[in-house]
Amino acid sequence: MLQAPKRQKTTSPSMLSNSHQQESNPQYMNTAMSQTKPRNSLGLSVGTLSQQVARCIARVRALSNSPLEQYTYLDRIRCENYALFYEIVHHHLREVVSIIYTPTVGLACQEFSHIYTPGSVPGLFLSLSDKPNLDSILQNWPGQDPDICVMTDGSRILGLGDLGVNGMGIPIGKLSLYVAAGGFNPSKTLPITLDLGCNTQKHLDDPFYLGTKTTRPTDEIFYDFVESVMVALKKRWPALLVQFEDFSSEHAFGTLEKLRDRYFTFNDDIQGTGAVILSGFINALRLSGIPLKDHRILFVGAGSAGVGVASQLKDHFIRAGGLSDAEAKALFWLMDSKGVVTTDRSDAARYPQHKTLFMRDDMNGTQIGSLIEAIDTIKPTALIGLSAVGGAFTEEVLQRMAQINAKPIVFLCQIHLPMQNAHLPSCQDLKRICLVCFWNCIPSTATPSDWCYSGARTRKQHVHFSGSWIWICSGQGYCRDGQHGVPICCFSF
Repeated sequence: MLQAPKRQKTTSPSMLSNSHQQESNPQYMNTAMSQTKPRNSLGLSVGTLSQQVARCIARVRALSNSPLEQYTYLDRIRCENYALFYEIVHHHLREVVSIIYTPTVGLACQEFSHIYTPGSVPGLFLSLSDKPNLDSILQNWPGQDPDICVMTDGSRILGLGDLGVNGMGIPIGKLSLYVAAGGFNPSKTLPITLDLGCNTQKHLDDPFYLGTKTTRPTDEIFYDFVESVMVALKKRWPALLVQFEDFSSEHAFGTLEKLRDRYFTFNDDIQGTGAVILSGFINALRLSGIPLKDHRILFVGAGSAGVGVASQLKDHFIRAGGLSDAEAKALFWLMDSKGVVTTDRSDAARYPQHKTLFMRDDMNGTQIGSLIEAIDTIKPTALIGLSAVGGAFTEEVLQRMAQINAKPIVFLCQIHLPMQNAHLPSCQDLKRICLVCFWNCIPSTATPSDWCYSGARTRKQHVHFSGSWIWICSGQGYCRDGQHGVPICCFSF
């Protein structure tokens, strides 16, 4: 007589349910080997963390011809498994930093509404219609109480213009690097995008655009909404550090001025970039051999980053060099797309407020439109590129700098655009800079760069990169008091 086969012991539905919830939550699904019992109960294989990292980084390398595919692959891992993602980033930071942030994140932002995975929760989107319900929305945030928030409105994403909610890739990328380099808990980070419309028509016409399809509101409505968001954030999480990122230049300075003394906040484009370049410049000063008071600094770019960096350097020159405010300002020249910023330029009456802080009043009607002309006239000891337009530092520009300086200081910081839209400093590009300057320049970039070699020569030039998104905010997080604005001295040296 045939006997019924003996049934194997099964897992209870409740255990399966709890296991599934944990295995599907990136905060709990640490690795394929960390929760052996529930994974075995579900029939899942168990592997070591190092095996998973090796498998994933091999896949990233196999996708090297498509940076956007590399980004989406790593982002999917981030959404599914925090521990694995950050283990990859921790052990291969130099290799993946340009994938999860600049320049590739620019491509991801441009395609954000098209590559978005339904069901994923990249962060918190807040629109004007949410204003009456901000308290309840924050109360329902499903994650742990955050320590740090990166917030954008998408109005000036890198050098790509107004991308609206597509700019969410920036808060996500910044926070990923803060976790990897600064030790923040990934479960206690909060990316926020303010959905306040978009002034780029192609996004409004895009049927897949995820944001509100309206143009942006007036300044009055904008500042009122930002204030409401900050009130709600402070009420919900009093010790939360809020970083403003990639707002339009006017709103970047406006929000900083209005909020800095009342909330625990700072603006990375203005203060973070300024602090990092100041750090690099202090070291460049030592290498140049030129006294601080004898430097002449030309900025290519007069937006929030350019003015922010100039302000940081000016304050340092006053403190370290004993100069007056006027004496320090006299060492700075700013250029925008129309030339050197002066009081007697034809469009001076239309300058935004921040640009007037460093406009020259001693040019006696002379208008300088090109960078070569500016170098010949001003004879700068240092060039600092902070424009959204890459490729400004041509071989001719560098040759001019090498002719008038024994050790020219060159900061290549307009490096935030996707690779096909800007001049990303590859190893060969930076070697060209060093060769043109006869290996006597002091170069620095905003994006990680390889060591540069000059053919068979044994001498090598280490190129520093200034990733303010890592070094500055990581420090701010550890010195926070959680009550008031971040003091200006925190960005000084």
